[in-house]
Amino acid sequence: AVTSALRSFRDILSGASRMTRQEEIGLLGELLVLEHLLSLLPESEAVAAWRGWDAAEHDFDLGDADLEVKTTTSERRQHRISSATQLVPSPGRNLWLLSLQVTAASEHAADATGLSDLVRRIENRIAEQEVRIAFSDRLRRARWTEDSAWAYSDRYRLRSEPVHFSVDAAFPSITPAKLETLGLGVEVVDLSYVL
Repeated sequence: AVTSALRSFRDILSGASRMTRQEEIGLLGELLVLEHLLSLLPESEAVAAWRGWDAAEHDFDLGDADLEVKTTTSERRQHRISSATQLVPSPGRNLWLLSLQVTAASEHAADATGLSDLVRRIENRIAEQEVRIAFSDRLRRARWTEDSAWAYSDRYRLRSEPVHFSVDAAFPSITPAKLETLGLGVEVVDLSYVL
């Protein structure tokens, strides 16, 4: 009861500036991928690859391909696609969808992380000041600031191994081109679906 009351009080204090739970989970997934990229690429390239804070882009630009990260707390691997264009590959580039499933975890679970913990871990891995500034700017644009860190105390761990899919012609997506073949191109002005 105390935890629930404190969470409600925290939510009231954080007000409209707090990310929704869905936004928090989405950012958590993107930052998990960024943390992994930091072990594979130079830090400047890894941070530059993260584009999820910019709604007009896919979440990561991997050079010759793009990566869309979808994170869910569902027991089933289900993800909400927010528009008909979200899974449209950029011209001349491959698009991959990475599916992450996370579940709530106790604050004492060794393999659990929260959004604020993850931000700190990434910051600690970035040595170059310019790259740290770029990372902070991207976080701010994703609606996370150090002042709001206290509002994101929930902890999560992976529920299953991440899975990736090639978003090609056979992938079950709804795109403007597919709608056009049904004669629905201009009539559909707002679309979201679960896949």
